[in-house]
Parts: sequence; C-alpha cells; structure tokens
Amino acid sequence: SAYEGNAVPEYINLDVPDIFYLDNSEWQELPIYLTIFDLNGKDDIKSIKYEIKRSFYGCEENCTIDENCNEPIDDPNFQSDETWHLEFIEFVDEGFKYAVILYIRPLNGSGYEDAKNNFIAEDCGRTGEFDIRFIIEDATANIVISEAISVAIIAP
Repeated sequence: SAYEGNAVPEYINLDVPDIFYLDNSEWQELPIYLTIFDLNGKDDIKSIKYEIKRSFYGCEENCTIDENCNEPIDDPNFQSDETWHLEFIEFVDEGFKYAVILYIRPLNGSGYEDAKNNFIAEDCGRTGEFDIRFIIEDATANIVISEAISVAIIAP
C-alpha cells in the first residue's frame, strides 16, 4: 500500500437481509456480504468475524430431542465461535468484498451435513429474530465493530 500511516478499516456496505423465511423441510442459505476498505490495503485485514444474539420463540411441537424446546432462546450477550468469520471474495470499486453463508434450519428441525458442516436434528427450526454484528481486526490491532443489524426469521 502507498499509505504509510496506521489506517483504521472502514465499513462501506453491510448487505444483510432484514427478513428471512424458513422453509418447512429444506435447509436455506442466508448469504451475507460486507464491503470494507482499509487505506493500508487488503493484506492489512487480519480477520472479519461475526457475532449473533438470538431472540427466538420456543418450538410449538412436542419436545422429543430437547425437553426444553418450548422455551424461548434469548441470548443476553452476543455469541461467537472461532469458525464464524467472513471470507474474502473479490476486489470491488469501493474496496474489499467479504462473504459468509449462514445455514438456516427448516421448521421441521431436520439435521444437515456436508463437507464443512454437521448440524444435528433439533425439535424445530426457530422463528423470531437475531442481531448480527461484525468485527474487523487489522494487522496493527485496530478493531472496528459494526452496528448490530436485526434479521427477522419468519415461518413459511
């Protein structure tokens, strides 16, 4: 990069749907795209992680897998995992585009497995909403946390 200072990364665009409809029996992909910029260049970006805070209703079915499935899930704080990060996709006019695909459980609660994921079956796919936010960390330990974006999860 031609810039010699310590530039702080910036969020240019957060492309997150505000409503997502569950399927009755098929897992759905919820794609999320972020465009960011850093004057120090793309190689200065160490990581972009995401965190989620859920506010889900309980299942309406009889609980056969989790005896508490009828209880709502209300996370007091944002949750994360070391695997929850966005991947660089491409350079765009505005900066650097990153993406992640969230896999959304269907209403029937079925499990899902592929080369990268193994989600065991649950009593139901939850409806309600979740807040998602993003955390950029660069090579000089600048950390920039985005505003939370709310996504409503609605039954078909």
